[in-house]
Amino acid sequence: MTDAVFSQPASSLEYNKVTANVRDLDTRTRTVEAATTNSTTGNAALSNRLATVETKATTLDIRTTDTTSGNAALNTRLGTVETNLGSRGSSNPAYAEITALKTQVAAFAKPTTASDTALYGDVINSRPRGDCWWAEPISNGTLTVQATRSPKTFTATDLRFCVPTAAGGTGTFDLKLYTGTTLTGLTERAAINGAGFVTAAGMKHQAINLAISEGDYIAIAILCTGFSPSPKFSSTATSSGAQLLISETNAYSVFKSGQAAPIPNTINTSDASWSRANQQFWFAVA
Repeated sequence: MTDAVFSQPASSLEYNKVTANVRDLDTRTRTVEAATTNSTTGNAALSNRLATVETKATTLDIRTTDTTSGNAALNTRLGTVETNLGSRGSSNPAYAEITALKTQVAAFAKPTTASDTALYGDVINSRPRGDCWWAEPISNGTLTVQATRSPKTFTATDLRFCVPTAAGGTGTFDLKLYTGTTLTGLTERAAINGAGFVTAAGMKHQAINLAISEGDYIAIAILCTGFSPSPKFSSTATSSGAQLLISETNAYSVFKSGQAAPIPNTINTSDASWSRANQQFWFAVA
């Protein structure tokens, strides 16, 4: 009886304790669930932070767009530079230099330096200086004309010719410079005279101011009288084939005897009174 009495309460206590334990376990389970809920919330928070990162990534995309805009802005600036370069045209030094270079290349121009120390400085010459190593006299009373064509448009300021051997005695020297669009219509542009040009040997320079256009013929006419011996001028050597060589280089050389001063103001080198020379005298302008 006693055992029965004490058995029931013992069982009740154990039940209650188990029940309490179960309830405690349930509570703790709920706590875990709550914690799990908190973790979910944490995940949500993390998701929010990831969303923030994504937003910032989107911002980065925008920045990339800004970079693209920056490239567009750079392109616009380059376009502006191109526009400016185009609009400056001939007023811009760079364009002026480019135009000058293109003109010179197109015209096979030679250096325009006036000094003989810089590639001789010849712009137009009847023959290259190296071709004219020969010294040929200009006979008294013989009018000699040399002509060539200009490869460019420019203003000539210096006339040049060379006297390797000086004239002897006393006499007169006259030289005229001509230009024209054809050899049949050469017109006087400048004239020099004086025995002093030929009574001393050397390179001769005469200041001029002459506008020359591309394709123009330019010529000199030389007349000496009274000298003994006559002065010698730089020329090509005489030879049987010289006429063909002269013709091939756009150079023209004619003469006629019995000419008295003054030299004519106009010259037609196709006139029948002229004889074709078999050599070319050298002259140049710069």
